[in-house]
Amino acid sequence: NKGASWEFYKDNETFLTRLNETKWLKHVSKLLEQTNKIVNCMINLKRNVFIEERKNNIDCSCILTSLVKICLNPKYRTIIGLENLIQKDWFLTGL
Repeated sequence: NKGASWEFYKDNETFLTRLNETKWLKHVSKLLEQTNKIVNCMINLKRNVFIEERKNNIDCSCILTSLVKICLNPKYRTIIGLENLIQKDWFLTGL
């Protein structure tokens, strides 16, 4: 069925174009870079880190906190640990 295949291809191409326009990969990359800096500061420099919510930007403090917890605590790298993290840090805070 050539018609259905072509429609799927066109829809998929449109989806991927729109997804790329959101610059999601750039955002994910920046979050991972920040996570790496925070983890490095905590482990190598033995420092506490304060993550501040920005008023002029998208608030990523919850995402950064979760990513840092995943990096530093093996418990959160399990299915149950990840479920607990999501429930505690996302659902209970209203995100």
